[in-house]
Order: sequence, then C-alpha cells, then structure tokens
Amino acid sequence: MTSGSIGVRLLGLGAMLPLALNRLPVDEANLWFLFSSLLAIQALIDFGFSPTFTRFVAYCRTEQKAGPSPAMPIRYLGATKITSASVIATMRHIYNRVGIFAFVVAATAGSLAVAGPIGQLDESQGGWWAWAVIVVTGSIGLRSGMYTAYMQGAEQIALYRRWEILIGIVSASVGCVILIAGGGLLEIVVSTQIGVLVNAWVNRKLAISVSSPEEWSQRPIVDRSVMDAVWPAAWRSGIGVLVTAGVIQGTGVMYAQLSSPEESAPYLLALRLIHTIRTFSIVPFYTRIPSLAKQYADGRVDRIIDIARVGMNRTNWMLLAGVLGMGFLGEALMELINSKTPFVAPAVWGMLGLAILVERVGAMHLQLYSTTNHVVWHIANGVSGIIMLLVIPFAYQRFGVLGFPLGVLIGYVAFYVPYSMRLSYRAFKLRITDMDLSASIAPIVILGVLELALLFE
Repeated sequence: MTSGSIGVRLLGLGAMLPLALNRLPVDEANLWFLFSSLLAIQALIDFGFSPTFTRFVAYCRTEQKAGPSPAMPIRYLGATKITSASVIATMRHIYNRVGIFAFVVAATAGSLAVAGPIGQLDESQGGWWAWAVIVVTGSIGLRSGMYTAYMQGAEQIALYRRWEILIGIVSASVGCVILIAGGGLLEIVVSTQIGVLVNAWVNRKLAISVSSPEEWSQRPIVDRSVMDAVWPAAWRSGIGVLVTAGVIQGTGVMYAQLSSPEESAPYLLALRLIHTIRTFSIVPFYTRIPSLAKQYADGRVDRIIDIARVGMNRTNWMLLAGVLGMGFLGEALMELINSKTPFVAPAVWGMLGLAILVERVGAMHLQLYSTTNHVVWHIANGVSGIIMLLVIPFAYQRFGVLGFPLGVLIGYVAFYVPYSMRLSYRAFKLRITDMDLSASIAPIVILGVLELALLFE
C-alpha cells in the first residue's frame, strides 16, 4: 500500500509539475516553489511530537495486548500507568495548539518571506489570496498530524494510505485539468489544498474507527504522566530537526529574497524535487519505526538490527537512484516539456543530493537509537545546524548558490553523522559491516565521486 501512495505522489510529480513548469510564468512558478519550502518549514512546527506519539501509541498497545515487558521499564512510560486514552487526550490538546501556532507563524513571518516575490507578480493580489489559502489549510493539515501519528503507532498504515492514494489521484487529476484549462497559481493552490483538507477529515474518521470511540470523545486535556514522558523526547526531536531541516529549506527562502525569480526558481525547484525524492526513499525505513519500537519493547534486539539493516539499504539506494536519475535526465526533461523554469546547475543538484544522502545516514542511525527512548536529536541536529549557519554565509559568498548545499553537507559531515553512528553502534553493539558498508558508504562514495567530477570538469 505504501508503494501505491508513492505512485500517486509520482503522478503529481510526473503530470502536474511538468504542466505547471510549462504553463506558469517563471515568477509564478518561483512563488509556487517558495510556498512548498515554507510549507516544509511550517511542518517542522510539529516539533517532534508525531514520531514521539507514534512510539508511545505503539508502547501502549503492546502493553495492553501482552502486558508490561522487562525491556520497557517504567522510565519509558513515566511513573504512572499510561493508557491509550490518556495519550490521545494529551495529543489532541497539544496538536490544537500546534495548529494555532502554525497559523500565527505563517501569517506573520511567512507573509514577510513571500512579500517580495509576490510583489514581482503582474497580479500580486492573486498571489496574496493564494498565500492566505496556504496559511489556513497548512495549519489545519499540520494539526491533523495527530491522526496519522496514531494510525502509525497502531500499525494501521495501510488503512490510511488507501485513502491517501484515492485523494491524491483526485487532487492531482483536478490540478492537471486546471492547468490545461489555463488556470494560474491561485487555482492550483486552491485545488491542492482542498486535498489537504479532505485528507485531514478522512484521517480523523479513520483514527476514531480503529480505536475505542470513547478515547476520542473525552476533553483534550494534558495528562501529566503522559506529558512528563512525551515532552523530554519531543522537544529534543523538535529542536534538532527544526534547526537542520529548517536551514535546508531556509536556504531557498533566503535565495528568493536575494535574487530574481529567474535565478531562485531553479534552486527552489531543486529543493522541491529533492524533498519529493527524499520522501519516497524514507518509506522503507520509517514505516518500520512502530515495529522497531515494538521489538524493543519485547527485548528482541537481534530483530531490531535485521529490520534496520533492510530499511537502511533500501532507503539509501532508492535515494541514490532518484538523485542520479534526476541529475542525468533533469535538463533533458525540462527541454522536453518546454519548461519556462530551467533545471538547476548539475553541480548544485549533485551537492544537494549528496547532502541529503549523508543526512539520511545519520538520521536513520539516530532514529534507530531513539527506539531506546533516549532522544538526543537536539544535540545531533543542534550542533550541526550551528555549523551550517556559520559556514553557509562564507560558502555562499565564495561559491554562490552552490554554497548553500555545501554548507549543509559540511554541517552533517562535521558532527551529525559521526555522532549519530557512534550512539547506535554503542547501543546495539554494531560493526560497520553489519549494515553501513553496503547501505551507507557505497552509495555515498558513488555520488561523491560523480560530484567531484562535476566540480572539476
């Protein structure tokens, strides 16, 4: 079912995006890509609650079915017994506030970020209306993250994926029809964001249907025992991911302020494409996170390593294939569809792909280590993010737009990856031959060699 969801997203990428590139003027395409970057940044306001609640839902359901496990000591679930109902009540309370906060941030800081590019449109009023739609629906979509977190923790991924596939097909098809009929930026934004609203409503219905009805009918209040258990893991995940992922997408937002639409649009398009490829590639590993949590609760460390090995291999090689495929075919595809927005320079694309591949290696080791519920994302990502912020201004001054992904890569290599690998190696007594020789080192070497060839050709 996950492959079906990927196929639907490929429909949007393979059909709707080429039509948009062919029909939207560069200034409108630039703004559309900027909206995507800002939505990706807005998603970080989730603050690490989604993966944290996913783990705790899985823990609770395991305990309800099999009873407490020696591998899941009291420090994981707090001093007071935590039930699924108390997790849901706390989750609803938190995500209500996450949605409000996301709306305020988008309406203020986000509006400042889009003001310049909107001002460069021939019809700026339409750009502002499109942004208003993004602000409202993006906040609602972010709030609905609690439903997917619950479904993942309940190991009901296939159920909500079926609806995601259907909604995605309809949304992509409508978007294509609108573009063919001559619709512009506002019409495209409205059609895609309606899909977000429908998906949020469906996920709510599904989450309620797979749990006890009374669990979702109680008031959304904070259960102190749940919050004491969830908050330490969530804020560490949230701050860490916010820093590094925010920097990556932030480079596109920054470049849109510093350059013309003709210069920034190719880079923003590259961020959109790499984000899509990354989203596809993480599926083999991240769909197994509830299973990893369950195996850890059962004390089956050997099984955890087997699951992680397969997931890491598939994720990294899928990511490499996507980066290489788009790198070799990107320029030709832009010419084929008569795109008004050109493909980014090959060296910039290769550097961006290499940075994301290296990040995936560290992130999966960090996620593997997080199954112990000792979350150190704030350290791994925080230090790496500071390095990026220090390096990127100098790299941009020296190398131009290439300096953005280069600074990100330096931040990951300097701290994020070695720190993350050290933690998981020590926790699970791993050796480099257990998974990383084939899953990580080989794809990084392949892409690194190709990038060097581009830089020195």
